[in-house]
Amino acid sequence: MNFLITYTAYNLNGEVIKSGKMRAKNKFNEFDAKCGLEKHLKKVYPNMFKLVIHTCEQDFDLGIFGDLFNKF
Repeated sequence: MNFLITYTAYNLNGEVIKSGKMRAKNKFNEFDAKCGLEKHLKKVYPNMFKLVIHTCEQDFDLGIFGDLFNKF
């Protein structure tokens, strides 16, 4: 299943590092998608302290070639 996650990542001082949407592809469930996002953001932003997930919805809006152009 694919999930569309809206999130905000903060550093230790409470400042916003990154905010946005990301598609988690080929995940077993919502929890797996959220954990995958957290793991990815920790690699990209090692100073990330807190992750707030605003929404996590199952994504049905992939076209025929959607998997070719969207990466996670």
